[in-house]
Amino acid sequence: PAKAVTVKYTATDLTDVVVGQDRWSIDYLVSGSFVGFGGLTVVYPYADFANLVATTSPDPSVWTLNVTDPDPGLLADGLVSLSPSADITVADLLFSIEFTWLGTGSPGSQAFEVFDDLFAVVGNGQTAQAGVTDPNNAAPEPGTLLMVASALLLLPLSRSRRGTQAASGIRA
Repeated sequence: PAKAVTVKYTATDLTDVVVGQDRWSIDYLVSGSFVGFGGLTVVYPYADFANLVATTSPDPSVWTLNVTDPDPGLLADGLVSLSPSADITVADLLFSIEFTWLGTGSPGSQAFEVFDDLFAVVGNGQTAQAGVTDPNNAAPEPGTLLMVASALLLLPLSRSRRGTQAASGIRA
């Protein structure tokens, strides 16, 4: 029921208004296909996130956005879920979440799940930083290209050599 879903993010360090609270915002860009009343859930580990707030939401006539704050007392991660009211395919659906960052460094990639209208998980993945090339889809290095080109050039030579050996009765 669900097709490939990608979730890209851009993290922004916000001006801290409360001493000791490191506030951040993440803008998400979602692309993919969803079944009506299915959707997407992004996971916010309780050890790293607190005080989740949706600051930008998709069209509320089409999408329901729910925010559940992490609860370290229950060891429960926070969740942000998006669910459409009908089957839909989107390209560049935007929503933003503001939060207090409890981790070290800066927030990075997060886990997400895609679910169907019966809440069964039909896909999952990791958010990818917007503007960063996926190393799994990167262009091959020049050395790799040279090796492939060499093999292709030697292929006809190998075939003609086998043909000559077969004609003279020599077995390889």
